[in-house]
Amino acid sequence: MPVEYAGSHSAKGTVNTAVPQTALSLPNMAVQILTLFPHGSSQRPPAEPTLSVDPPSREANEGHPLVVTCTAPGHAAERRFHFYQHGAEIEAGSETHITEPDTEARNVAVLSIPLADTNSFGEYSCGYEEKDSGRWIPSTRSQAVMVTLKGPPAEPTLSVDPPSREANEGHPLIITCTAPGDAAERRFHFYQQGAELEAGAEKHIAAPDTPPRNVAVLSIPRADTNSSGEYSCEYEEKDSGRWIPSTRSLAVMVTLKGPPAEPTLSVDPPSREANEGHPLVFTCTAPGHTAERRFHFYQHGAEIEAGSETHITEPDTPPWNVAVLSIPRADTNSSGEYSCGYEEKDSGRWIPSTRSQAVMVTLKGPPAKPTLSVDPPSREVNEGHPLVITCTAPWDAAERRFHFYQHGSEIKAGSKTHITTPDTPPRNVAVLSIPRADSNSSGEYSCGYEEKDSGRWIPSTRSQAVMVTLKGVTSLPIPLVAGAAAGVLALVLLLLLLCLCVRKRKGSRWSINRTKKDGSIGSYSPIPLASMNPDTF
Repeated sequence: MPVEYAGSHSAKGTVNTAVPQTALSLPNMAVQILTLFPHGSSQRPPAEPTLSVDPPSREANEGHPLVVTCTAPGHAAERRFHFYQHGAEIEAGSETHITEPDTEARNVAVLSIPLADTNSFGEYSCGYEEKDSGRWIPSTRSQAVMVTLKGPPAEPTLSVDPPSREANEGHPLIITCTAPGDAAERRFHFYQQGAELEAGAEKHIAAPDTPPRNVAVLSIPRADTNSSGEYSCEYEEKDSGRWIPSTRSLAVMVTLKGPPAEPTLSVDPPSREANEGHPLVFTCTAPGHTAERRFHFYQHGAEIEAGSETHITEPDTPPWNVAVLSIPRADTNSSGEYSCGYEEKDSGRWIPSTRSQAVMVTLKGPPAKPTLSVDPPSREVNEGHPLVITCTAPWDAAERRFHFYQHGSEIKAGSKTHITTPDTPPRNVAVLSIPRADSNSSGEYSCGYEEKDSGRWIPSTRSQAVMVTLKGVTSLPIPLVAGAAAGVLALVLLLLLLCLCVRKRKGSRWSINRTKKDGSIGSYSPIPLASMNPDTF
């Protein structure tokens, strides 16, 4: 049955204390009073708690813990806490943990979010309840705190030297990580294929130690096959005592670039036999084209420097792919193993090629000395008679040309001198013939020849010299000629005297047949020598 109270009013939240109009006995009245006025119902709610946030900046770092702490004043035997986001109570779960107080004070509870995300920002508040006479009495709620979500530090940029991102084998590879803006503290990390790189003997990491602390460098002094791959970097900034990592930079692919292609080395003469005293020419040819090249030649592995006896011609126009080493007069120092190489300019660096295949050059002396023979073999030629001189080379050759010399001067073929050179194999004999020797034919003779080798005429050493003398009447001394003439005349007179003596001894004259004018033949009979008048004889 409804009970009416005197003096009641309609103000919300107030309690009507008027006595009912129906008379009640005192015991019943006491029961009604206890029923209508529970113990403590007239007390105020527990004091407002305070709410604090970690990080204190109230900016939650995405992916990092967010911790909200609710602290109630004073002590209580029992308390239970509640956390609210946007006015709605937060329930503990897999991504949100609530730690209730378990100490005597029972005045602190903690809401922790291990990995803050886009759902973590907003307005937070808290409240608690105290147990009083078996009932939970709620406090007023704390002041609301706005928490914002702070993304990771801005992404850094990664750059590579060489800019082509092609690391030259054996040359430095430098990777630079640049963070935007400044920061009080930063620490950098480099990654290859997603795995963090540690500094060591083959890798150096230089981190910034002075403001703006925004650049770190990874350097690999000598790139090798392990240096190729995908590189990235990130950094951490210290925020409210925590190291907050940035997002990683965009990955950059670095490939290993071998040295420039091997050049080829060619030699002139192609036989690789240098003729002593003749030119020796080496040509180094690099494949392809490039903007800039510089060449190097080596003998026995040591670089050859240009000088008075050695000339090096570098390319000065595109395609910059040929250089020439020339030795005008090969000698004993010219033999040996030769090679060449070149450098190409790449991203401001000179990158050397591998060296060419080595070429062995030997020194080749002049063709062997010929022999000279003379006909007559006595080497004494009669005046007006033929003189024949033969020059013989020691073996056959594809091409030869011969030369004859008198007193060191070359003899030219002419009307009085004929030279016959071989025009068919074995091409090893040539003949100098003088049909009628004269006073100009005597003297010292020698010969030599040339062989064609790689397009060049290579002269032999000269033969041994041979002395030829002229033998003839005109060549005898005048007293000897006069004596001989006198001897002949004396011999003729002696013969005539002998004839006279023979006739006288026989005492007769010879008769001589004679043809007369009339056609008859007359004769003379020998006359006795005794009847002859010496005066008429």
